[in-house]
Amino acid sequence: MKEEAVQSKKTSGVRRVIFNVVNFSKTKSLYRDGMSPVVKSTSRPKWQRLPAKNVYYYRCPDHRRNYVMSFAFCFDQEDDVYQFAYCYPYTYSRLQHYLASLERRNLPYLQREQLGLSVQQRRLDLLTITNSGKSLRSYDFTFTPQSTSLLQHHSTTDVKLHCDAPIDSSASG
Repeated sequence: MKEEAVQSKKTSGVRRVIFNVVNFSKTKSLYRDGMSPVVKSTSRPKWQRLPAKNVYYYRCPDHRRNYVMSFAFCFDQEDDVYQFAYCYPYTYSRLQHYLASLERRNLPYLQREQLGLSVQQRRLDLLTITNSGKSLRSYDFTFTPQSTSLLQHHSTTDVKLHCDAPIDSSASG
């Protein structure tokens, strides 16, 4: 289960399944602090977070003491196609459209620069939001541990909900 969603088809009746995702190397993971994977299905097309009580993150002796994330799930719709993901999917192209829309607004305090290209030849952007003459105290900033995690690896947090909001707040002038 990488950044893309994992899909499961054709269930019959209600079945409880335990998924084991192996070879995590991080000792510190948001999964240890209550974060859980998300799921959607053909009958429930919106991503929903699995209950944290059904997710376990532990060091496993059977996998060279690497970490394993296990989660229990009940398939309850016989003909549904289910998709699972580490977090709410937020695509690179969606991010680029969002940054382009900010850039089109020609905000005097926002600057987007291309630092270079990734190995996959994708833009690596630097977004600079400066003081527009207005005191920073007049802005309503609320940075929680989740909202500041946009600096972390994309698969470890809920990117869309915690990336756009601080940028929107900062860029609202």
